[in-house]
Amino acid sequence: MKHNWDMIVVGGGPAGTVAARYAAQKGVSVLVLEKDREIGLPVRCGEGVSIRGLEMYTPVNPKWICREISSVDFYAPDGRLVELDFSLKGAILDRRLFDRDLADLAVQAGAVVKTRANVTGLLLDNGIVTGVKVQIRHEEYVLRSRIVIAADGVESRIARQAGIKTAVTPENMDCCVQVTAHGIKFNPDALSFYMKREYAPGGYVWVFPKSETSANVGLGISGNNTHLISPYRSLMKFLGDTFPDASWSGLVAGGVPTDKTLKQITAPGLMVAGDAARMVNPLSGGGIHAAMSSGKLAADTAVEALEKNDISREFLQRYANAWHEKSGKNHEGLFRLKEIVNKLTDEDLNSLGEKMAAIPKEKRSLTRIFKAVVWNKPRLILDVARAFSGI
Repeated sequence: MKHNWDMIVVGGGPAGTVAARYAAQKGVSVLVLEKDREIGLPVRCGEGVSIRGLEMYTPVNPKWICREISSVDFYAPDGRLVELDFSLKGAILDRRLFDRDLADLAVQAGAVVKTRANVTGLLLDNGIVTGVKVQIRHEEYVLRSRIVIAADGVESRIARQAGIKTAVTPENMDCCVQVTAHGIKFNPDALSFYMKREYAPGGYVWVFPKSETSANVGLGISGNNTHLISPYRSLMKFLGDTFPDASWSGLVAGGVPTDKTLKQITAPGLMVAGDAARMVNPLSGGGIHAAMSSGKLAADTAVEALEKNDISREFLQRYANAWHEKSGKNHEGLFRLKEIVNKLTDEDLNSLGEKMAAIPKEKRSLTRIFKAVVWNKPRLILDVARAFSGI
């Protein structure tokens, strides 16, 4: 094991492996440390993406795509269906293959990837991050690096050890559970969302097609509602009510941050990326595109910092500024929209579904949806205007 690196990346998800690939392409020596036994497992994701979002950061391999998506179906609490056409070509991924291939691309660029590598601590020298302590297959190592990227997911232990405040309030952490349901009848060309508060207070139920007869079916419930309802029992009730003859497999559960990006995503010698930095879309809970974007931006800043031999927080702040300029404003707008949606009752959602159904399908849009939201709730006009000013 080489003990000195230009850059160590903690976490082998899309944020980490994209950062590793872009940095390695510029001649940076990069080590990626992934605590799980295999890249891409376990899959804790609905797996929905836009194709264009992927193409911005990597050539798209057709084998990653389980199902292409052309529309979105919203179901109001009373069962009314509102269909929206996708403005972008969408897809449901096979995350295991996708994540594995992203790691392989990083290796082809010159990075080294180690699995079953549990980072247990940071090396600090007068407040500057200078490497990590890691256990790799029961062997303990002390590894030095000039820059560390914390892409270790929502748990984000590495950022905390660097003194970054990563706590999320319960209302901004969704508790999610998902199964792959088989032998069900649904629209295999659409992302389906069920908005009934009985099933998912402060969240929603999703049905994301994996084939014509199987789909990822899951739900997210805001953390401040979990004392009222069990996410697992709620999902089982939804399956029983909606797909009573379904079989299911692959139960997964986890937390999804639907918060604003962390106020601080850099420290001397350290940058935080992806879910660890709370870059998940607050409205939808999707995090793949943001993870890849942050990985690329972190790599760009790391290359420049290493060239100038300046790993101060002030210099690395260029990464935070680049994220805010590219995605941060939009992220804050989506956070405000999430707060508005969470205030809506089933009655509000039924009324909204009725109004949207009356609009010709080709004229339905996110803007029109939120115009309909404020039609009977003038107190929300300012909130909606503020949200859209950021998007």
